[in-house]
Amino acid sequence: MIKVKNPSTGEIETHTARQDFSLSVPPMVSITFNRRKAYVKDACSCVITIENPLDYPLQNASLTVEANGLFTDRNFTEQTLEPKTTYQMNFDFIPEKSGKYTVLIDIDSREIQDIKTDATFEVLE
Repeated sequence: MIKVKNPSTGEIETHTARQDFSLSVPPMVSITFNRRKAYVKDACSCVITIENPLDYPLQNASLTVEANGLFTDRNFTEQTLEPKTTYQMNFDFIPEKSGKYTVLIDIDSREIQDIKTDATFEVLE
């Protein structure tokens, strides 16, 4: 919002403008499995990689991993992700049921919210 004086009338006028824009942020989180398919009761693992490519720390960062039954959901809270730093978390799991699973990852911090990614994993009989 901007206020300007109309030179013709001398009155103060208020003007507003709206501009839409999008912000492109490099990928900050990824998940990789040691394989794309497994059988029920096979030992499996995945690696979650988190990167802070920014020049400032991300305060009070929380990470949520929703595995939708593939393994137990995990929550990590109140971490500081230092600038220009990469973190890795390893998870071992043993699938109990067959099916296609989507693992969802969500990172929120004081500075940035809703950094998300997902990956699909298939379990065979």
